[in-house]
Amino acid sequence: MGLFNKGLTEEAPVVMSFQMIAVAIDVSAYTNIESTIDIKVADLWALYFWVLAPLENGKSKLPSELYKVLKWAPGNPMNPNLTNSHETPSNASFVVHPDHYQMHVETVSELTATLKGIYLNLPAVNDSTFMSEFASVAIQILNRTMPERVSRSTQGVLAVGALALRSALKESNSLRAADKSKVRGAIIFWISMMVATWHFKN
Repeated sequence: MGLFNKGLTEEAPVVMSFQMIAVAIDVSAYTNIESTIDIKVADLWALYFWVLAPLENGKSKLPSELYKVLKWAPGNPMNPNLTNSHETPSNASFVVHPDHYQMHVETVSELTATLKGIYLNLPAVNDSTFMSEFASVAIQILNRTMPERVSRSTQGVLAVGALALRSALKESNSLRAADKSKVRGAIIFWISMMVATWHFKN
């Protein structure tokens, strides 16, 4: 994807994470994921922008110019998107009610910890099994932490997460060890955040 440069800035792993997630959503739109999985690309973009929004003014806010790039030109800055689907997100919201904060936090935490344990230092990706293995691990966690919220659309958001993570694992192999861990850790966290947050779609 051409998203990596030598000498990562502090913000780079977060920016790269959102760029790769955006590319994965765009690829899913291009390959017509809606024809095989019960999920809407417009809802996936709504999720992307929902999770991104706190980075505009929150405690972990990004510099304004970087936030604007992720908001107005999501995807790989070196290559044009395959579709214009990011221009038409749905009006879906993903509000987590206070009664469910603990469920959300535990799900994000467990997904992040488990996926890091598997993928943080993975030397190579097996393309033939990666997608199914990722989904299997994540589904087991979701069935334990929020069983009543798992639905047919869960497979869709996991497919997008798997695409993004697979790209990050491959691209980050060119980085030095410390930067590789930062990039992989960041995208694992943001994928976990999006997967958990998806299950509060309104």
